[in-house]
Amino acid sequence: MSGQTSGIMKFAKKIWQLIFCLLYFIYSIVQIVALALVPKKNLRNMFAKLEEKEFQARLAQMAPHLNAGDRVLDIGCGTGRFSRFVERAMSIHAVGVDVVDYADAQIEMCVYDGQRLPFVDASFDACLLVFVVHHCRDHDAIFQEALRVTRNKIVVFEDTYDSAWQMLFVKWNDFQTNILQGFIKVLKGLAKIGITRMPLPLTFRSVQAWHEYFSRYPVTIEAEELREMGYKPLTKVMFCLKKS
Repeated sequence: MSGQTSGIMKFAKKIWQLIFCLLYFIYSIVQIVALALVPKKNLRNMFAKLEEKEFQARLAQMAPHLNAGDRVLDIGCGTGRFSRFVERAMSIHAVGVDVVDYADAQIEMCVYDGQRLPFVDASFDACLLVFVVHHCRDHDAIFQEALRVTRNKIVVFEDTYDSAWQMLFVKWNDFQTNILQGFIKVLKGLAKIGITRMPLPLTFRSVQAWHEYFSRYPVTIEAEELREMGYKPLTKVMFCLKKS
């Protein structure tokens, strides 16, 4: 009986994901128009509150795996604000690197070619890959480089899915929040134009696919945490990988 109930719940979840994907597509288009009409100050405050909440959630997951004084490389740092947030919260030294420069936070940052990181081997205590791997067509290129420059750990955050409909939602959500909202932020003077030029191949993986991927490398999964995003059929996963 419990197995039958579990099957019904899974089916209901998939139906909810399908309905929500269709509704959210319409809602997100309306949302973009609405955001364009919101005054700059209000929009800045709104995005700042959402960002603070998300940063706190990420920090709660990754904090047990970093130490004060660590030298940490944030690969694909974007605005650099999360790097700066972690630097202040945990007394680490953060360095950012990305293929596009739209950083607006006060951190040490450089641009690279997306192939070889401009750092010597084992020059960081840990590397962060925070919602960045799905922006890369070649996952091996970025992951091998992260392994090369870290002495100890790699912390990976990614959006993930467990059905075809959820995968479609995850891809649309990423495009909508990065590119469409990115254009609004640029138009309002809240972001640099580079935010709209980020690569977007949308190469997401399921949790199981990530396990299979990591098994190819000399790492062990020290920690894994899933985080549901409330009403959205969206799941975020954090992996802390220890270098063997």
